Amino acid sequence: MRKTLFLLISALISMSASAQHYAKGSALVTSVKQLSSDISSSTEGSLSKLLDGVVTGKSFWSTGKITDMAAGLSDDHYHYLQVDLGKECHDIFLSMSGRRDWYPQFPTAIKVEGSNDQSTWTVVNDNASNIATPWVTDHKNYLYALKEVYLNTPYRYVRISFLSNINGDKKGNYPCAQLGEFQVYEGVSQASVTVGNGYTTLCSDYPLDFRNTDLKAYIIKEAPQSGKIALKQVTCVPAHTGIIVSGSAGTYTIPVAATSDLDDVSGNKIVGVGEDATIAKTNAYLLTSTSQFASDFPSTSLGGKPDDRFLGLIDNANENNDPSQWRTEDNIPSKDRVPIPDRQYHYLQVNLGGCYQNIELQMQKSKAWSTVFPKTIDILATNDLNGEWTTVKTGFHPTYKDYDSDDEIDLGAKYQYLRLVVKENHATTIVKADGDNYPIFLLGEIQIKGVNTQTFALDNSKNGIYPFTADTKVTAGNAYVVLTSDEVSSGNATDGGFQFGVPTGLVEIRDGYDVNVSGQASASRGVYNLRGQKVADDEDALRNHKMIPGIYVVKGKKIVVK
Repeated sequence: MRKTLFLLISALISMSASAQHYAKGSALVTSVKQLSSDISSSTEGSLSKLLDGVVTGKSFWSTGKITDMAAGLSDDHYHYLQVDLGKECHDIFLSMSGRRDWYPQFPTAIKVEGSNDQSTWTVVNDNASNIATPWVTDHKNYLYALKEVYLNTPYRYVRISFLSNINGDKKGNYPCAQLGEFQVYEGVSQASVTVGNGYTTLCSDYPLDFRNTDLKAYIIKEAPQSGKIALKQVTCVPAHTGIIVSGSAGTYTIPVAATSDLDDVSGNKIVGVGEDATIAKTNAYLLTSTSQFASDFPSTSLGGKPDDRFLGLIDNANENNDPSQWRTEDNIPSKDRVPIPDRQYHYLQVNLGGCYQNIELQMQKSKAWSTVFPKTIDILATNDLNGEWTTVKTGFHPTYKDYDSDDEIDLGAKYQYLRLVVKENHATTIVKADGDNYPIFLLGEIQIKGVNTQTFALDNSKNGIYPFTADTKVTAGNAYVVLTSDEVSSGNATDGGFQFGVPTGLVEIRDGYDVNVSGQASASRGVYNLRGQKVADDEDALRNHKMIPGIYVVKGKKIVVK
């Protein structure tokens, strides 16, 4: 029985270790020539409208009437949109938007088929209902639908058949479909990581799983102690997270981590950079990636890019057009014109990356609609997204000069997550007649700085972090460390910067029991070197003089062997 159980557990561990996970990669459809359909409308929008970044007005594609069918093809099947991915893919992410001013013909169920010869088609999912939406909103008809599709067998061609739509409308015998935008993204299962000797900063676009690799990944969560920084090891790192990795110099292939396995990186003092940016040596910007934003009611038609509306907030552009701004929705679907009862005021939520008490909030009015900018906001804060939110500012009035606001704010305690809740804006009409109950939230740009902070760069030749001597350009994929001046002074920092102390996250000692990386305590009491590697089972090795001279950790204490 024990042997059988052991084999079963081993098999499960093996399956878990070899499971392949995917993250959304780059767009695969770059030309309308990659799109085709059996029944495009001859009188309504063309396929090219699916790639123009616009979902309003007449910018949409529609399936056609029976007279639009290809010659000799009877209307005896579900209508479809077909895509040439340009290469064979194991996994894809579908992105679709409904026609903004006539949403009832948005698909609610699809069938996906794959082929490599455009002749033989294999169903990879059947009756896939409830197309997922990334927006957390009560207006489920404002769809930007993202659905991951596991193709399993790699296919180059994908066919999406429309099985139903919101209203049940048909053209011919089968459901019609109208889309404002459409895109397919490659599913990425691994990422290439290049490191130097010692330690290297890293920020990946994908969640990474370091468990079965030759690299170790760390975050910094604690303030310096006696001039030293302690690293905490993490194994499954969320995307867009600043980390420090150690290992031999070289290029490594790291698997994408499952979202269910990701470590808690809240309070991390390492800031990852998603786009090339010049970082200040003091009071550095903290918002570097659109993954740091969330909202209860973001617009699905205006601001940013069609599938990344938050991009307008940190694109360093504030032109007189929609893509360079961000906003909440300003109206509700025509068949649901009664405003939603008991709706909360709309908010923009930000993840500061680390925990800060004193911040500098900078906002820009949108040049596309400069009158609609926040007049009165409440600021809520938390360190636990699943916990309670604390109201730290009520009725706060941002201080504007021309297009920009700039305010230093004391939050009263250190927090990582903030919600900016707009209670009033400066427009004479704050909502449209058929709109939602509460004011529109509209911005051209936003940034937050940590006040009284210092910025540090990693010097892997010295295995230490050292303060910026000037504002410095940091390229995408790298990271920097932000510490408050209080943390620096209490850590007894010197001009030479901080050296890494004992990386306590490698192995944690609890009450004389050693704890492995997964956090499971064993009954043995181990001896560890300063790299966190177990070198002996117990203290007898020390007593018997079998250890090489050096410093070791036993029961959480350092022991010197001469």
